[in-house]
Amino acid sequence: MVVETKEVYEAITKPFIDSIPAEKIDESERIIYEDANPRDGFILLPDFKWSNPANLESLYCLAIVHDRSLRSIRDLTASHVKLLQNIRFLGAHVFPLSADLLPPPRALLAWTFSGKAVLLEDVIYNLSVNSDHYKNATLSFVVGEMQHKTLFELFSEKRII
Repeated sequence: MVVETKEVYEAITKPFIDSIPAEKIDESERIIYEDANPRDGFILLPDFKWSNPANLESLYCLAIVHDRSLRSIRDLTASHVKLLQNIRFLGAHVFPLSADLLPPPRALLAWTFSGKAVLLEDVIYNLSVNSDHYKNATLSFVVGEMQHKTLFELFSEKRII
């Protein structure tokens, strides 16, 4: 379990995220929905965890924002509430929502619809009350030794894990 303070984020997590190129992805054949607005838009596509297209009940989706400056939950401020509400509006009709704290492989901010991590409703509320909530918050999360090996090693070296 990682307890990530603002200082730990600045010293370990942010440099790790910044080292991963923020690529533009070409998943056009897999896109379920797209809002092309560069500030408040996103694409919705099936997550790679969804292995059975015939079974919609097992569908995992991923919302990837177009704003490339958003690479972590800590980049979110009250100015992003509209974007988050857009994601919630679409997902509320289909999936329960949550946010991954760890960067996806391409290090673009992504929202997964899986019922784990930080609930989108909580993120919207926290930012509505305090625009800089995630810039200053202490966040706790699990970093898998195999799934996020490099980040796990960085946290281990600094005795965060």
